[in-house]
Amino acid sequence: MIRQRISAAIALGVLALAGAPAYAKRPLTNMPLRWSPTSEIEDVGVIDLTGVGNLRIQFEALADERNRRDAIAENREDDPRILVASTKDDVPLFVMRGFREVFDRIGLRTVDSDGDVLIGGALRRFFVTERDTYEGEVSLMVTLKSPSGALLWEGIVSGSATRWGRSYSADNYCETLSDSTFDAAAHFLQSSAFVAALRSARPTPAGSAQQ
Repeated sequence: MIRQRISAAIALGVLALAGAPAYAKRPLTNMPLRWSPTSEIEDVGVIDLTGVGNLRIQFEALADERNRRDAIAENREDDPRILVASTKDDVPLFVMRGFREVFDRIGLRTVDSDGDVLIGGALRRFFVTERDTYEGEVSLMVTLKSPSGALLWEGIVSGSATRWGRSYSADNYCETLSDSTFDAAAHFLQSSAFVAALRSARPTPAGSAQQ
């Protein structure tokens, strides 16, 4: 009888460990965001920056239109049981800083103030879903305005990333979110309509106006 009880207890313990591997992990609550893209600037591709190289581009704060602002990822390996990753960091600021770094590295001139054009808008999606792989998605409504507030261009800008990694990993979440943001910035720069709007906003050099 004692042996049977011991065997039953061992069997239950093995089943418990096998059935819930992800739930032994420490919850990723209030996870700090870290800019850590694995993408390279060469991945952006060829972009014609003729006529916009000296344009002063200023980034404004993004509105946050996400449904749940603290949640940034979820592990669904044991679906329907879900592990959520959350952050208290300023997510729209993280995205805008990522955009600005990509713009700087591609050769554009970004400034803190007194820009010739202002880039702003609203963040709509910033999330990673983890199953067999990490699947990231970033989506924004972006506006390009003159300093006076005139709308020069607007559109939806999206980016995504897929990567392998350890289960429920803060590092892998940050890399996937960074790569998704990087990809969104690359798509932004690849928009011929956006680049044309930048060219149209070039300030007229002093003395060159037609009389």
